[in-house]
Amino acid sequence: MQLGQRYKLVIQYRGTNFIGWQKQPNETKKRSVQSLLEAALRTIGRDQCEVVTAGRTDSGVHAYANCAHVDIVRRNKKTEEVMKPFSAGTLKKATNYYLKKHTTGIYVSKVEAVNPDFHARFHCLSRTYVYRIIQSHDVSGLPFIHDMYHFYDKDLDLEKMKAAAKLFVGTLDFSAFSTATPGKSPIRTVLSIDIETEKTLFGSHQTQYNIYVRAQAFLWHQVRKIVGGILAVGSNSITVARLQEIIDKKDPGMAPGMAPACGLYFYNAEYAPYEILECSEDPDLMVEKKRKRTTMSEEEEAEEKKKKTKIESH
Repeated sequence: MQLGQRYKLVIQYRGTNFIGWQKQPNETKKRSVQSLLEAALRTIGRDQCEVVTAGRTDSGVHAYANCAHVDIVRRNKKTEEVMKPFSAGTLKKATNYYLKKHTTGIYVSKVEAVNPDFHARFHCLSRTYVYRIIQSHDVSGLPFIHDMYHFYDKDLDLEKMKAAAKLFVGTLDFSAFSTATPGKSPIRTVLSIDIETEKTLFGSHQTQYNIYVRAQAFLWHQVRKIVGGILAVGSNSITVARLQEIIDKKDPGMAPGMAPACGLYFYNAEYAPYEILECSEDPDLMVEKKRKRTTMSEEEEAEEKKKKTKIESH
């Protein structure tokens, strides 16, 4: 029997100052997103908890909407007795309050109470990453966003980039375009790759490329190495035919290179429809709201008496 309530979290973070999502045994100068989030939730619920995510991002990788789940047991601060679960809204506010107070760069954008069988990782149908590139020979704006984009100074051919992207779509052996992990198959299914362009805030001479890669699951460094291959073709460093040859030979040493972490974002996690539970409003919060509405301080009472005196004198 599960103790506590399971919640689905949608999390945003700027990965620059973190060692990645996954907590490590000895975190000193840099912390992980997971350890900081668990510390916040442990303070709120008072029990140990583990946050399970759909996407375990690397150091320097950001997230627009990474999804996770966590089981929270709510206890009375004095008696340690188990209490009614937090409402989703209360948990969101409390978590963000703690995160803002103790760290920067993490924000919980959405909380939902879900059934105990919901699993953020195993029930995820697809994951989408977006890689953001600013192509320009002039790096105006670099000091402000150097850790949020990959600044690329070579000319790019959009049509060639799209032709290169098509080679990676489907069920393939990605040995040449991932970092090997013992015990993991290099076979993965990439569902789609879409490339969009837009102008940047720093001038019409700069073009922003957004490369969206959607798959059921990813290998370590897979997206960044795919982007490296797309950029190599788009900049005329290699041909589309040569990229196909590298994919077929499955040799990591032949791959053009890996794009830096700063341009990569966990964009979205897709799930089949699931039930969202309604947790009652936090009773302590309701009492606090009522108290604020009905109780005035001495200063407020004095001000109220002054107003009444003025009205009566007129």
